[in-house]
Amino acid sequence: MHAAGLPAKYPFKTEADLFLWIYERRRDLRVLDPAADFAAAAAFALTEGVSRRDRRTIVGEAADPLRPG
Repeated sequence: MHAAGLPAKYPFKTEADLFLWIYERRRDLRVLDPAADFAAAAAFALTEGVSRRDRRTIVGEAADPLRPG
């Protein structure tokens, strides 16, 4: 994740978001290549991008944190 530079390219995503995103990409890549690893999935995610609508949703949710209690 960090080696691919994902946190710098997608600062609006948390590390947990990035991990889940890479995990999903790895699962998708393994259909085509059973040897696909997390590094390959991170490289793929780096080129994939995030749609404007998804980015707005992510940023909007981050701006409205859960209230304690």
